[in-house]
Amino acid sequence: MGKKNKKIQFKKFVECEIYYPVCSVNAKLIKSNDFNPDFVELAIWIVDKMEIINDEICVICETCSKICNV
Repeated sequence: MGKKNKKIQFKKFVECEIYYPVCSVNAKLIKSNDFNPDFVELAIWIVDKMEIINDEICVICETCSKICNV
């Protein structure tokens, strides 16, 4: 079964990347000793001013949306 990714585009997007440390899934991955951003699947990341949420990894805690300033 293929991955399902939700794409959200913001008109006022500022690419602050504040979601990296607050995302509980991303935080666990980033803290691991063998973390390599080029090879790990994150729950949330940014591509071309678009927030990409991996539905298979995201735990839907909504922390990213609570801290977003936009």
